[in-house]
Amino acid sequence: MPAKLKEKLSKNVVVLGIVSLLNDISSDMIFPVLPSFFALGLGASTAFIGVMQGVAKASGSLLQLFSGYLSQISGRRKSLTFIGYLLSSVSKPLYFFAGHPLAALFIRVSDNAGKGFRTPPRDALLADSAPAGRTGLAFGFNRALDSAGAVLGPLIGFFLLSLVGLDYKTLFLIAAIPSIFSLWALAAGVTEIRGVKPAGRPKLFGGLPKGGFPLFLAAVFLLYLGALPDLMALLRAQELGVSVSTLPLYWVLYNLAGSFFAAPFGQAFDRRPKKVLVYGWMAYLLSLAGFAYLAKEFLPFLFLIFGIFDAATDGPLRAAVVRLAPADQRAVAFGWYHAVRSAAFLLSGSLIGWGWQSFGVTYTFIAAGTATLVGLLVLLKIRF
Repeated sequence: MPAKLKEKLSKNVVVLGIVSLLNDISSDMIFPVLPSFFALGLGASTAFIGVMQGVAKASGSLLQLFSGYLSQISGRRKSLTFIGYLLSSVSKPLYFFAGHPLAALFIRVSDNAGKGFRTPPRDALLADSAPAGRTGLAFGFNRALDSAGAVLGPLIGFFLLSLVGLDYKTLFLIAAIPSIFSLWALAAGVTEIRGVKPAGRPKLFGGLPKGGFPLFLAAVFLLYLGALPDLMALLRAQELGVSVSTLPLYWVLYNLAGSFFAAPFGQAFDRRPKKVLVYGWMAYLLSLAGFAYLAKEFLPFLFLIFGIFDAATDGPLRAAVVRLAPADQRAVAFGWYHAVRSAAFLLSGSLIGWGWQSFGVTYTFIAAGTATLVGLLVLLKIRF
């Protein structure tokens, strides 16, 4: 890590980044082969895969609200984060035993339930651990290591599948190893920071921060309503002629761009928040148009742009939550943010999968881009 960057980040921010790195190595060792496993190994249709991805993204919605609320009223961050990581770690090896699409759906739901439960308290702990004026950098750094893990994971998966000759079901078992180390790093290296408790006990669904936060949630919903799930992007690459063994390399390109640009975009957000978000979502619209109209030869370029979009939006949007919500509502605000984002992903994955199969890629992607564009216009009305 560069010395100047290390001086700007606390120990908690660095260790939470390492936890994200290890967990994403585990997840992304197997993620690029999941479309083929679902479609070819289990016989799932394109529509079912779209619904599966949407349900998986949204499965933690209520848990996100609950864990955010629980973290807020208790002030606990670390222990709740650990429980979520533990659930995800236990779920991944179960793919080895899956023999039906519904079994795979159950595993995806369990994995994402763990992700949903851990995310609000983890983000609140990250925000509480960030030095003043460097929230965007802290979230950008976390996203950078998260994406770095998503680069290393597919490379390890590609090596084990293509060069060692393992089958992907065995890969599901090996992927559990990095997640075990991520649990150890979290338990041993992160210091609990008790959050600011509200004066009274808020209601579970009544703790929505006031001011510009409701409009921000509306913008987030519309933006992600048109967002192409990453699993569907890989499915589109396969449809254009990319082989199963090569899919992990495209996933590497996507996450390499995300890892390289996440920290700079996070730091830029601290100075010019709205401009960073606008550029990020414009990059998404450009990549979406490319996936709809361009041929296989352009896919490496498109996955790089897709990664830049993620770098310019994921961390900065989480940093925006910190700007818009008071400290005594921070964990609840993260719960609402991630729940709304996940609900939009549920609809996005389901509608894009259905539209793709019923009307084709072009019309479906145009509709998705229109929803995102409307969300971007709403975002422009918010003062950060």
